[in-house]
Amino acid sequence: MYKIGLSGIKITAPIGVYEWEKHKGRHYSVDITLFLSGDTSTVHDKLSATINYEEVYELVVQIAVEPMNLVETFAEKIGNSLLKNYSNVEKVLVRIEKERPMPRSDLNFVFIESEFVR
Repeated sequence: MYKIGLSGIKITAPIGVYEWEKHKGRHYSVDITLFLSGDTSTVHDKLSATINYEEVYELVVQIAVEPMNLVETFAEKIGNSLLKNYSNVEKVLVRIEKERPMPRSDLNFVFIESEFVR
């Protein structure tokens, strides 16, 4: 089994319960870990036998355009989309950090982590 990760995808997205968050957007950092099924000896130096992480990155960016209330919803859309689009992915871990969640505090970020299994 392979584990492929993307760490620190930086995006600004219209996610939040307040209208100003949706209008202005908030800063997020997204980490994705994909667990691929199959024998590791079957890759044979072919991209088609694994996951193109550029496609994963683009999927996250596309999902981030849609206004949402909760970071949990964002994670769910990412995890479910990856399982749907890649049949060789058995499990997805998604971690999303919302930077400076309370503008008048010294809190750096809050995070959610979700696991999605086929």
